[in-house]
Amino acid sequence: MVIFSFSDAEEYMIDRLKSVIEKEHHIEYAEIIPKSVLLFSNLEIRLKEREVYRNGKQIPLSNQEFLVFQFLVDHHGWVRTKEEIYNVMYGEETVGMQASI
Repeated sequence: MVIFSFSDAEEYMIDRLKSVIEKEHHIEYAEIIPKSVLLFSNLEIRLKEREVYRNGKQIPLSNQEFLVFQFLVDHHGWVRTKEEIYNVMYGEETVGMQASI
């Protein structure tokens, strides 16, 4: 198995690879397109722009707030500890963490 990852600017490379792969009948490929916008009933989350909208109005979030929000959305329905949230916010273990979360 080989996995390729390309940025949006390199999308032409994906098209070229797909055209070559399609000519080979013994090779299969799966296209995985990450969602850049998540939609809920009245909530829109734009992952690339790191923006959240509710009823069409932007909710201002700091970078850390957005990281925590995205983490919670990605793990919807799961119980998360404050240590896990801290790790998402600061990218480090919770050694000496204060109870400020």
